[in-house]
Amino acid sequence: MVDEFSSFARMPTPRMAFADMSEIARQVVFGQRLAFADMRVEVEGVDRPIGLVCDERLISQSLLNLVKNAAESVQARRARDGEPKDGVVTLRLRDLDFGVQFEVIDNGMGFPDKDRHRLIEPYVTTRSKGAGLGLAIVARIVEDHGGLIELDDAPGPNPGAVVRFVLPKRGEEPSENAPEHGAGAS
Repeated sequence: MVDEFSSFARMPTPRMAFADMSEIARQVVFGQRLAFADMRVEVEGVDRPIGLVCDERLISQSLLNLVKNAAESVQARRARDGEPKDGVVTLRLRDLDFGVQFEVIDNGMGFPDKDRHRLIEPYVTTRSKGAGLGLAIVARIVEDHGGLIELDDAPGPNPGAVVRFVLPKRGEEPSENAPEHGAGAS
């Protein structure tokens, strides 16, 4: 908990550079497929490069945190229900005219209706373990990038949650050192 608080208190200033969001999403999902081999961890909307000026490390950290939280929510639902329900976590990207939309969708426990908006505040959590800093850190990173974050119910009749955020496109061109990050696509 002390480490998480220190991380939140010392959030670095974003170091903005051109990066490929599709590649970041694929890397995050690959790692979480290994960590949560008992469920489906999927990625959508990454069939072509999606360029964005951002802090690649911070966006990767945010996506990793959200996918991990979603998978843990699926595990909690399984434990609560006492049955091996099919677990699914999807990281979806959408390349919009004005920005890039990221969605992490799960069929886990879902968010509470009461005070849902407070879950992005530091130290607010619905879990028995944890410091309540994960979503606060993600919200801070999104805010530092000029984006907006939203917590919602998963689509359809089944339980689950969606964390959605949009980061604006800034109009900058890729820098000279960007080719290793899939530059040139927008």
